[in-house]
Amino acid sequence: MHIPFTPNHIQLISACYPPSAALLTSGPEYAPNSQELSRLTYYAANRPEKMNKLGTELEKRVKTDTKKAAAGNTRARAALLITLAIFKALATECRRDMSLLSPSLLSSINITLSSLSADLELAARAATVFTTWTTYTDGLIIGVDLKVTDDYMSCLRHFARLGHLEHNDHETRNRTRLIGLAALASAVNSEALYKPSAQFQPQVSIIMRALMIPLLQVDVSVLNHELAEIKEQPNSPILDEFRSRPNLERRAASIHAHIDGDQGPTSGDVANTALRATSSLLGHTRGLQASLVLQAALDTLDERDGWGLTEHCRWLAEKAAEWTQYQYRYGIPTRLVECLAEIQDAPQPTQRHATLAAMITAVFTSPTPLVNLSTSDIIASLISITLRRITVSPDDSLLPALVECISSLGTHVYYADQIQDLAEDLIRRLVIVEASGIPGAGKDNRQKARTQAVRCLLAGLLGLIHAADMHDAGKDAEENGDTKTVGTSPTLPPSMSRTFRIFLMQAPLTVSYYSPGRSVLERELTLEGLNQRTSSRVVRESSGGTDMCPSTPSAVREMQDVPYGQAVGSLFYLAVATRPDIARTVGNLARFSKSPGMAHWKAVKHLFRYIKGTLDYKLTYSPASSDELFTSYTDG
Repeated sequence: MHIPFTPNHIQLISACYPPSAALLTSGPEYAPNSQELSRLTYYAANRPEKMNKLGTELEKRVKTDTKKAAAGNTRARAALLITLAIFKALATECRRDMSLLSPSLLSSINITLSSLSADLELAARAATVFTTWTTYTDGLIIGVDLKVTDDYMSCLRHFARLGHLEHNDHETRNRTRLIGLAALASAVNSEALYKPSAQFQPQVSIIMRALMIPLLQVDVSVLNHELAEIKEQPNSPILDEFRSRPNLERRAASIHAHIDGDQGPTSGDVANTALRATSSLLGHTRGLQASLVLQAALDTLDERDGWGLTEHCRWLAEKAAEWTQYQYRYGIPTRLVECLAEIQDAPQPTQRHATLAAMITAVFTSPTPLVNLSTSDIIASLISITLRRITVSPDDSLLPALVECISSLGTHVYYADQIQDLAEDLIRRLVIVEASGIPGAGKDNRQKARTQAVRCLLAGLLGLIHAADMHDAGKDAEENGDTKTVGTSPTLPPSMSRTFRIFLMQAPLTVSYYSPGRSVLERELTLEGLNQRTSSRVVRESSGGTDMCPSTPSAVREMQDVPYGQAVGSLFYLAVATRPDIARTVGNLARFSKSPGMAHWKAVKHLFRYIKGTLDYKLTYSPASSDELFTSYTDG
């Protein structure tokens, strides 16, 4: 019997609960009276102006019952479960007025989890209510209403804490984690995450921490197995339990409670849920958002000291690029290179340096196309990082990994002249280093640093061309229907990686040009000496710089039919492919491509004559202290 003058909305809510004496026997479902609940939802749907009052009354009951349940009152606990079920019904039936119900609903979930998160049944019920809210909300209230935003972020933190909870009992740990991850998976697919752009980063920082930890605690083989299962069964039976799903169709009798004879969820089930949420998150993000998601994952690795799990990190980097939308995948390797650049000045290379380099290589050598990737910016950054590490120490152990990063860019050539542009960037830096050394190198290590820099850039150039050739061969094989895999692979060819390391561990670099029939002619010259020899004529011919450019109409007409640009382009190709000794010469000639004079054309012809006279010369590399040559590999 109700007190006289009790408001109608309170009467409707009270009617949904069974009598106090029957509360304990209303389990295990702890559901409101169905007929009275229908009356309540009908009333709320047709009177949206009463939604605030309904939410406030339910929130008041949650506060009262939570305090009593925390003190051990079982009736209050049963009433709390029923109140949360009423919230879920209202959110489902009155979805168009969700913004009116959101303040009290989120506050009630937050209050419940703050005091009773260890009660898995209550946590699971709160997760179902949260899942319903994230499904139907438009997200516009987040970031506008500060109280609602604080409650929402607090709910995320509670569920994230459940999602990576550590417990001695594995069954309890896995059940708890599944509840937290299920709620976070609903947030990942909600407008509440994406609509308020200013709130995206703080939400992702909370969510990714909970998603990453379960993935790092299982083997990569388990991740691959669960990923294959996700492809076969796109809908998760575990996640469906937190939505409207008949009991008979559920995978298990319960997620939150142990059932005799039930083995309970495994670590693979937890990883499966985390993988679904992570792939969905990256699949919904755009360019900047994808970078923020990756940064949140890297922050988790910092916090958990996970950089030693190199295979996991490589796998996650490769999958992150694969899961991100096609046009935004470039954000993944770009952010990885930026992170490596941020720590390039460290006095000693750490595991983080090595793992980041391995992640970059894994992304570049994966079969995933990276449209819109600025390869010129990437290679410029990688070259700068390499030279900076050489400045710190010419014997830096990170150099082979950086050379592999540079070389792996050759697998992402999407237009005809792209490989030429990348090689030109390398050659330009090679010429600068060879001519001027490395700025910042100490006096004692200046020559050693310069030699090591030349060695690294040459090894990067070799690997870049080799990787591009392998990639082209793979595409040709696909077009011809050949099943042999000769293109992009998860790692660079073992022989290539070995070559880099042998190459970078050699003594000071020397270059020998010799003719097989002229042993007397064999000489050892440094790259500087070769470039000075081939550049001297050009320097003499064009020492006047722009003064040698045509300045009269007759001089301009004289140069109109001269194929100067084509000739210099051909020489550039030759310098990239097999003749690094002419790199500086070609660079000097290219400076006058816009308005060459006859003196410049004479220098070009002189260079062609030099090349013709040295056709039988062979380029070899060897350490200065030994006659042993290292082995190099190329695609025949």
